Amino acid sequence: MPRTEVVFYRENAEEVPLLDWLTAIRGSDPKAYEKCVAAIGMLAASGHELRRPIADYLQEGVYVHGRDLAILSHALIKDA
Repeated sequence: MPRTEVVFYRENAEEVPLLDWLTAIRGSDPKAYEKCVAAIGMLAASGHELRRPIADYLQEGVYVHGRDLAILSHALIKDA
């Protein structure tokens, strides 16, 4: 299976909320940072075939078009 192009949502020419968030947690929670980076790598490798708990279906009027692109807009960390 060819790799999936992972594209991050961009607020404007300079702001990428997910990258800002990852930068913030890299210092405060390195384990969560590594887990998120690994999940992004799995998404790039497996694309639409990636399943729960790493990926989930889209809902509420958001649809997938084709198999070549995945858009990441944000992530969550559960408190222990």
